[in-house]
Amino acid sequence: MTIDPERLEVSIGDMVEFRCGLIGSTTARIEWSRDVGDLPINAVMRNGLLRFQASSEDQQGRYACRATSEAGDTLAAATAVLIIHLGLHSVFMNTGWRKKRGHRQSYLIANIPKPP
Repeated sequence: MTIDPERLEVSIGDMVEFRCGLIGSTTARIEWSRDVGDLPINAVMRNGLLRFQASSEDQQGRYACRATSEAGDTLAAATAVLIIHLGLHSVFMNTGWRKKRGHRQSYLIANIPKPP
């Protein structure tokens, strides 16, 4: 059984995609699960693919795919790890001097977006 990638690191809001397959089998059914809780509500599963368009912090964890035969027997399983980085998407900073009532003041402007 193959799973690609086995470890994925993304930032909040990035698309997540894992592929899972069983070599040599065209009839195996691929199912996805998560180590803690349910799969994300925005998860799309099709033909061994697990995808969610916009990642969020609560989606971090281990995801497992399992191949089963038509009779329901487990043929193989694999696990992948998803790590969500909580870093800022963009930061704009401007520094300089401003004159106010004859005095010079330093200022710093930082535009830091709120997390989704």
